[in-house]
Amino acid sequence: MKLIKKAFYFGFLLFFLLLVLFLLIPADIGQIRGVNYSLCYPKTVHFSQVPAEVIEKDFEMMRQAGINTVRTYEMLPDFVLDIAEKNGIFVIETVCFPGDWTDFTSPFQLNVLRKQAVSNVLKHKDRKCVIAWSIWNDAPFTFGSEKGDVIARYGSEKINEFLKEIYVAVKKADPYRPVTGSNMTHYDEGASIGSKFLDFMSFNTYVGLKDWEGTFDIGYADSMVEKICSLSEKFGKPALISEMGYSSFWEKSSCVTQQVVVNRQIKAVDKKLIGFLLFEWCDNWNKSGRPDALDAHIEEHWGINDGYRVPKGGYGAMKDSLSVFDRAFNWLRSMKRIVLGKTPVPAFYKPLGIRFSPADISEAGAFEKWAYLKKLESDENWVVYAEMKEGLLKDILKETEERTSSGGYDRDGIKHQYLNWIVHREQMDQNERVSLNKLYNMLLLYSRQACDPDILREYASLLSQNGEPVYSRKLTEEYAAMIVTGFTPEKAADILFNAGKATEMLLSERRPEADVLFGKYIEIVTAENDRDKSCELLLRLGRLYQEKGLYDKEIKVLRLIVDKYYGADNAVEAVDRIAQIYDFRGQSEKAEYEYGRIIFDYPESPFAADAIAKMMSMFAKYPYGTRIKKEIPFLEKVTELNIDKTVLARLTYQLASLYESQKQADKAEKYYKKVIEKFPDSSYASFAEKDLKKLEIKNE
Repeated sequence: MKLIKKAFYFGFLLFFLLLVLFLLIPADIGQIRGVNYSLCYPKTVHFSQVPAEVIEKDFEMMRQAGINTVRTYEMLPDFVLDIAEKNGIFVIETVCFPGDWTDFTSPFQLNVLRKQAVSNVLKHKDRKCVIAWSIWNDAPFTFGSEKGDVIARYGSEKINEFLKEIYVAVKKADPYRPVTGSNMTHYDEGASIGSKFLDFMSFNTYVGLKDWEGTFDIGYADSMVEKICSLSEKFGKPALISEMGYSSFWEKSSCVTQQVVVNRQIKAVDKKLIGFLLFEWCDNWNKSGRPDALDAHIEEHWGINDGYRVPKGGYGAMKDSLSVFDRAFNWLRSMKRIVLGKTPVPAFYKPLGIRFSPADISEAGAFEKWAYLKKLESDENWVVYAEMKEGLLKDILKETEERTSSGGYDRDGIKHQYLNWIVHREQMDQNERVSLNKLYNMLLLYSRQACDPDILREYASLLSQNGEPVYSRKLTEEYAAMIVTGFTPEKAADILFNAGKATEMLLSERRPEADVLFGKYIEIVTAENDRDKSCELLLRLGRLYQEKGLYDKEIKVLRLIVDKYYGADNAVEAVDRIAQIYDFRGQSEKAEYEYGRIIFDYPESPFAADAIAKMMSMFAKYPYGTRIKKEIPFLEKVTELNIDKTVLARLTYQLASLYESQKQADKAEKYYKKVIEKFPDSSYASFAEKDLKKLEIKNE
């Protein structure tokens, strides 16, 4: 009896202790311990060819090794997420993929990426296994299309502005999950991308690797982790190592195994960060070579398993790194989430929102409600934004549709229709295109009725900023047509030129709009009867293109001058500028041709002497034999022209010297005498007399 009582008391005490532990233990996922995961398998080129049992085996093996998270480089199919949920594996999904191929000044490309990200988030936001979203990889994007570091091209401010827009769109769609992006740490500016807005930072840092030949250093591993810790502290953001590992390709040459390196990498990270992800789950057959066999290339051997899921050293290191205590603790966390029905969240992330009542602005107008939503957005108050968004957007749409349903063809009505389109665009629904078409038609009708072309240009700019280049160009075409018909040719030309010359038009994706404006400008200018005036106006456009560095466009305008007004007094300036562009680009033959046109077609122009000097400089770059073959016939022609006498004396003397160097005494004598006879007062005449006497002595 006493034994039964003792057993009862012991059981009760054990139950009580477990209950206390259950109540105290957090229900979050704890430290992220994971791998980067792609749906690949030998002799396949698409995940649909991978047998389902392979994916089942993947997640079962992960669970056995203590792996709790996978990070993807794309969206996973739903059936794969089902298997992940069944095995208690969490997922960080990459929902869009900007890279060094992205134009970070393009509203259109931003809009495409934003829509892609939101569409993917909405697809999986109700999946319990998804714990975070990633919106880029490998910033500052030095891989991909190999265009290089985007910070060097666009500047970190522009990059951050662009990427934050994607972040904001994702947070609007799902305020309850954290958003990250993976950076590389090889310099501070690149490592800090997204530091001001991301919920946590991720770093692709191959801990301890000193080079790309497999050299591993333990001290260097510790210092790299310390650098990540410093970045985390500096930016006030939790930090994750999103890629680390070791390619088994190096094992023979480096005499270090993948198991040893990965084991040491994990120890270096320990509990210092919110987690780590090994690169990668399995060897990838077709990453650098053929999909049917592993190639002798570093990229194909990063897996902690081989392609057929046979464990390698990295898998063993991962499995051995988790203690019995850690396994028990993680099991209790999991049980608590199941019992409480909680959606798993990372330990470091608790979405917060200041609570406001929707009644505060229930009587406000459409524009005030939209401004209120934008304020929540700027405050990054995403939970409240999500709670209020649907109701407020519904009210805004109702008001704007009522305002424009009975016509509304005035500036205020157009303003309401524009807001109506922006809201549909925010919701990414099917009415977005309908609303945009209506806005376009309203603009056309109002601008014609009110004779107000400026509104077309105003909304062309707004649509361009919002990633609608086609409609922006169409409005610009209508604007240009109204200017041409509404003003005198001279005034219309000035308006079109000034409208098109803005830097934001010429040096951005709005260049097609500038082309429309300048196309109309050229039509007006070339219809002018005064050819010298037409030349000057076209040269004005050419100079603008020159100032902006748009040399191909400049050449097209200059060619128009040359072809249409070749005899005009200032047409020679166009030829000279074309020659300079070709010369600058190193297109010698084309440059020589254009300089030749100046010299022989406009010998008396002030550009001729400079063109001769340029030609002689270009000849000097050729090998000696080629130079002589070019210079002699050129100088023979030039010395017959009516050009500046000082220049002519020098060139005639130079021609005589060239003939003498070629041992053509008769021709050398001819041109020495020509210098003496035609330019007796020049210094070259005295030089020619001396050279002529020497030549005569030689001949004797």
